[in-house]
Amino acid sequence: RLQAGAPAVLEALGFDARLAAAQLLVVGEGALDEQSFGGKIVGELVGRAAVAGVRVCAVVGVSRLPADAVADAGLADVRTASTLAGIEAAGRALAFASPPT
Repeated sequence: RLQAGAPAVLEALGFDARLAAAQLLVVGEGALDEQSFGGKIVGELVGRAAVAGVRVCAVVGVSRLPADAVADAGLADVRTASTLAGIEAAGRALAFASPPT
């Protein structure tokens, strides 16, 4: 039986139950652009987080998504990082950022 990969993997992992307990979802992508949301894992994660009412932030190598399109894409924040130290710093900043009220 042929089925889409991202939803199948997330279902196998019990992702929705885990997401229900989350306050924030951080996704990673090498290059973030409009295609990241069309049938790929980032789009699937953002869609499920929207249904669950969970904020989503992205840590990416490069963002080609226009700044004014970030919120429309369902992302609360996008941080760029190209080194391990940068990724760790972005993670810390997101972990300690106050959610919007």
